[in-house]
Amino acid sequence: MSHSKKALLFIPFLFIVLTYCSKSDTKSKANQTVTYEQVKTQLTYCYSCHNPNAPTHDDILAPPFAAVKTRYMMSYSDKDLFVNAVSSFAGNPDADKALMRGAVTQYGVMVKAPFTEDELKQVATYIFENELPEPAWFNDHQKQMHGTNGMGMGNGQQKSN
Repeated sequence: MSHSKKALLFIPFLFIVLTYCSKSDTKSKANQTVTYEQVKTQLTYCYSCHNPNAPTHDDILAPPFAAVKTRYMMSYSDKDLFVNAVSSFAGNPDADKALMRGAVTQYGVMVKAPFTEDELKQVATYIFENELPEPAWFNDHQKQMHGTNGMGMGNGQQKSN
């Protein structure tokens, strides 16, 4: 068999190997765990508004991530859906697409996060995968303002039917 025929037979094999490797690499990225060290810079920026150390509810500029996680988990309990929803909103905040309408009323729509799509997805993955720090007042606030449903029904918000 000539070298050119061997090369022609090798090309489909190479294509299959590269396609398989590409797909398995994509799967492994979707299932990877994100560590604090990987998102430390982004979280430091985010915590300037979503401060888990705010002494009172009135001293915070945006809901703590524990509240964000609780609310998004209610609509997106699947990891991929959660990550896509959180990163999409942070990358392009829009009051009409906000799940946390009470937070938008109280704080306004968040500013667009200055991160790449991949960085936003890493932060959202970290939020999904980890227990997040809660302000000392957080649990009392959740019970007082939102009851057990966590849907922002407190603080004058009305349930729509």
